Amino acid sequence: QVESLSISDVKLTLWCRLRLQSLSFLPQYVLTAVRAVSLSNFFTLNGASVSLKRRNFPAHRGSLEDFLAALGAEYGRSVVANIFSLLHSSSLLNLPRAPLKIGQGAMFGMSKGIRHMTEKSAFSPPFTSKVHSKVAAQLPKSPFNKILSRMGSLSVVDQRATRVRRRQPRLLLPAVGALRPWSALDAAVMAQMGRAICKDIHEVVPLTPLKGKYCTVLLLCSGKILVSCINTSERRESDLSMADSSDDGSRFFYQDVGASFYPSAEMDAADTQPVTARSSVQFRMFNMGDDASRIKVRGIRLQSIRTASVVRLPESGPSLALDDSWGRSHRLPLPSPQVSEAVCDAIVEGLRGACADCDSDGDVDWTALRTTLYAERRGLNVGERHMGLKEATTMCL
Repeated sequence: QVESLSISDVKLTLWCRLRLQSLSFLPQYVLTAVRAVSLSNFFTLNGASVSLKRRNFPAHRGSLEDFLAALGAEYGRSVVANIFSLLHSSSLLNLPRAPLKIGQGAMFGMSKGIRHMTEKSAFSPPFTSKVHSKVAAQLPKSPFNKILSRMGSLSVVDQRATRVRRRQPRLLLPAVGALRPWSALDAAVMAQMGRAICKDIHEVVPLTPLKGKYCTVLLLCSGKILVSCINTSERRESDLSMADSSDDGSRFFYQDVGASFYPSAEMDAADTQPVTARSSVQFRMFNMGDDASRIKVRGIRLQSIRTASVVRLPESGPSLALDDSWGRSHRLPLPSPQVSEAVCDAIVEGLRGACADCDSDGDVDWTALRTTLYAERRGLNVGERHMGLKEATTMCL
């Protein structure tokens, strides 16, 4: 029961950039229309303003679900009332704005050219100051003046000292459209992998504890899955082959993961059979002296996976078993302390969905995995996990 509830005014300023391909709940003709009007494959909001007025709710007697439904409907009407303000700052007006931007660009170019011609006067202050500086530079300098000029240059250098970043940039997930709290592991993935790879990442699953210098992570992307050994320390080496073999994260990557999947150079070759698959269908072990660029990132494209399952053995624990279209089998250990049984099942569920949908170019829906990881990070158990499903989906979108 609720005796009384008062919510003050709420003013929101929204920025977002959503990939239209990830909005699977919209019909195809709506996505096509949005893509044509916005002239891009993304839907963006640039500082859209939403104002929600003050609300006073009377006493309520009933279930919590009914009260939340009424509260959502009340604010839903306010959001609909602000729909024109949202559209004004969205990418849906890119097509109508195109002639205006072209005209503004033309006027800016003309004004800049006219200003450039009028500023080149022989008696203008910039021209005369340059002449005086050249004349002063030609005058002889005494040793005392040289010392003063040297001290002045040192003070300028001190003022322009480099400011060290306190922490690495956060990992943005444009493929998901979610802004998550900053974490050291996600920031290390962003710093080491680069934006070109991170733009397709949906989830980051650590396979080893975060206690050592290195951590082996499983990167679940739109069209492939990657495994990499991430340097989580502040001091980073450019060559992963220099990793300490006694570290648990690097040892797990080189000994347990290195024989599975394909190097990044072979995996990115489109419509060709990887060299590793042509040479042998068995596991190919390698030592620490292999080429660092070849073992830095290993993975497999989802469109080449034919079967996916979880193999649970008493002596080795659960492992992800994959069979690709070239007849090679891959085994990826999923240690139970870091990867729960629910997360293993969610990963296999997403991979099986990609295998069943052969026309999707390997794209996979990681919504079930995202919901499971969100519930585990909040500390919910298996029985309470379904309660966070709706909230997790809303936060990710």
